Amino acid sequence: MVLVLNGQKLLLTKQAPATTSHEAILKALKPWKELVDEGGQKVIGETRVKLEKFECSSRECNLGNFFTDAMVYAFVKKTPYNFNYWSNVTIALTTQGNFRVPLEKGILTYSHLVTMCPFENNFIALNLFGKHLLEVLEVGVASMNSNAYKPSSSRMLQVSGLKVTYNITNPKGERVKDVQVRCQKCEIPKFEKLSEDTIYRVVVADYLAKGSNGFGVIKENGFDLEIGPNNLEALIDFIEVNNPIVAAEEGRIKVLV
Repeated sequence: MVLVLNGQKLLLTKQAPATTSHEAILKALKPWKELVDEGGQKVIGETRVKLEKFECSSRECNLGNFFTDAMVYAFVKKTPYNFNYWSNVTIALTTQGNFRVPLEKGILTYSHLVTMCPFENNFIALNLFGKHLLEVLEVGVASMNSNAYKPSSSRMLQVSGLKVTYNITNPKGERVKDVQVRCQKCEIPKFEKLSEDTIYRVVVADYLAKGSNGFGVIKENGFDLEIGPNNLEALIDFIEVNNPIVAAEEGRIKVLV
């Protein structure tokens, strides 16, 4: 029920009152469009390889490797050189839903990065016990159907600092077969078997930290949260110090069917 109505009536007919012309609006927006276009054309760096999105929902993809490495770097760069260990943040996780398009081989502009990942998510570093990290990885493959022609999941996690082997023929909740973790209490990074009782420092986007997309285990069990940069800032920073990009597939994820 409408209780109060303010304003002038506007009948939606062919005889509606004239408003500012389409041409006038375009003219007024032109200087702003030029500014936006100029900013979008700014060159950030280049990639010597195509950063593929196609496989990100079913297995490891080099776009996911590039993105998650940038997530880790956003916190590694803040580690003082005289810190006892190489970094206290060694793992990053993201879902393939973060990516909208691949990045083609060649120049990378600001516009390319925004088109690939148009979301303004902040990266969050938080602590998780190994047993909860295992649960997070299980969520990522729980919906994958081993009988499908190409098993996939919108929750499939791309990773940095992990080497994960899944067997999706196993029952849900039992599909993580093996996890190797990049050490954090070490001077030289190396991989070691995940321990369920060990606390790991993990970087995720803020929507995962809030438990979205079925990842309530992160919201319920993550602690000691630290807010980092947004994804675009982190990507630009990473590209500037790792130019040109040559992201490869490195055996971070293996899916057995």
